[in-house]
Amino acid sequence: MVQVFPWAAFLLIIACYLGHGSGTSSTNCDPFNMQTPAGLKVVGCAPICQKRTDPVKASRSKMECLIVSPEARNHIVVDVNYTCELGICDGDNNCNSSDLFIGCWKPLPITQKRGWLPVPPHACWKM
Repeated sequence: MVQVFPWAAFLLIIACYLGHGSGTSSTNCDPFNMQTPAGLKVVGCAPICQKRTDPVKASRSKMECLIVSPEARNHIVVDVNYTCELGICDGDNNCNSSDLFIGCWKPLPITQKRGWLPVPPHACWKM
């Protein structure tokens, strides 16, 4: 029984990785969000994808958005105050300016805790 446990744990870890690992043919398109006094707002209207060749369509028509250039997104620091321009998404996933500005900041990444280990939200076990 004692010798079976390490192998079972090893197989469970491998199965978890294979089930949630990043596939070579998948595309990771996560929204880039920033916190504001009015709540969390999405930056831009189109998802930011790691593989630009894959067609991704997310309709955010008439949704509030923040206008931040793609170059500036890479330099935004967590918990630093910025001033962002508010906009409204149109049907073509463009964030059109509403000529209003609001304070904004990049929030800390979301992780869940299980004991002393930080666990990503896509982990194998439920909280």
